Amino acid sequence: INRSESAFSIDVSPDGKPSIRFGLSAVKNVGANAVKPIVENRKMHGPFVSIEDMCRRADIKGLNRRALESLIKVGTLDTFAPRGHILASMEQILGNAQREAKLKESGQTTMFDMFGDSVDAPVEKITLQQGDVLKQEELGWERELLGTFVSKNPLSALLYNSSSNSIISQSDLTPEKVGQRVTIVGQILSKTIRNT
Repeated sequence: INRSESAFSIDVSPDGKPSIRFGLSAVKNVGANAVKPIVENRKMHGPFVSIEDMCRRADIKGLNRRALESLIKVGTLDTFAPRGHILASMEQILGNAQREAKLKESGQTTMFDMFGDSVDAPVEKITLQQGDVLKQEELGWERELLGTFVSKNPLSALLYNSSSNSIISQSDLTPEKVGQRVTIVGQILSKTIRNT
């Protein structure tokens, strides 16, 4: 949430190498109109420091429950808390964001605003609920909502532990392999069970 743009962008990783950052609007169920106000606010006022800060500053009224859930599932709020905890507290987050939007729309001010000081009204503290999520489930969400893995590719460990003569790419299938016993490293993306 603090680094991605609405569309795909080039970013410099902590080790100084350029990398491609996934666009927030490219997440399934999330559109450009929903994330545009969030990105604009972050650019103008700096990174969000907490979920409450995001609820106060960002105009997330364009995010419906499904879009916010998708953003959480792919890890956009991982800097604030684990995905399971945030998902379990989603009703509280949406409620806070809606209250903030109503306050802004109504033009209500705090007592200090009358004296010329601009003071943000206090946002209700979000108490994150316990919600454990297995790493495999997180990877499934990434695959479903992004079309690829971002946090970890489950094939990485298999490739690291596989023997040097394992087949990991179609280019490894050479005429010399004909008649040989080989190990193929891959991942099953779907299965169909048919009864006959």
